[in-house]
Amino acid sequence: MAGLRSLLARLDDAGIAVGELSVHTPDLDDVFLALTGHGTGDGPHGGTDAPNSPVHAQRKAA
Repeated sequence: MAGLRSLLARLDDAGIAVGELSVHTPDLDDVFLALTGHGTGDGPHGGTDAPNSPVHAQRKAA
């Protein structure tokens, strides 16, 4: 969690407001995507490219 706190502090220092933050435990589809660069087609990503990180932050327009 220290990495997440550090990320949020750096965003705050840069004046970037985080509007939404979602964290999930990677599943096998996430691991496959990270290793191969494409999804399996059977999982929640449906075979399409998805973010490589389990942490997703969306910036609010400042």
